[in-house]
Amino acid sequence: MLKKAVTILLAVLLSISIITSSFLYLENLTLTSQVQSLNEEIKSLNSAYLVTALGIVEIPPYGESYWGGNGEFSHLWITGWVFNSGGSMAKKAGLEVLAFAEDNTVLLNYTVPITQGGIGAFSTNETFRDLIPYYLYPTPLEFGNVLSQQNVTVRLAIFHDGSFPNGTRYEMNPVWEKFQ
Repeated sequence: MLKKAVTILLAVLLSISIITSSFLYLENLTLTSQVQSLNEEIKSLNSAYLVTALGIVEIPPYGESYWGGNGEFSHLWITGWVFNSGGSMAKKAGLEVLAFAEDNTVLLNYTVPITQGGIGAFSTNETFRDLIPYYLYPTPLEFGNVLSQQNVTVRLAIFHDGSFPNGTRYEMNPVWEKFQ
């Protein structure tokens, strides 16, 4: 009788042990996936992430300007802001400016730096550089840094050959040096 009671007790303990081990194993798997998810979230929070709110318009040639410079060339005028919502500095930040014709032909693919002041004028052709009006602050292509939680006001002019057609579609994508 005692032998039978001990056998039943051992069987019950073994069953409970197997059920508990299975439950704990499944819990461990769940917790491991949650830890991986949280580690990815921490990594993204500790990295830079640039968000933009920008407008773009093409300014056609307007002849000689009262303000100086040469108004015989078109330029894109970009205004708005860039915000770093990440937890670290965005190094070597810039804006990739793209212009597409209606048939998706690339008309312009140019990357301009985002500087602390956010003001600048650039030319897609070096011969235009001397024609940029002084009040637009002709800017060297030196990429700046955007600190975590920093908002940079953007006012940029990009001088280019010719004029773009009316149906031109523009894209402006923030770029920066990403450290993994």
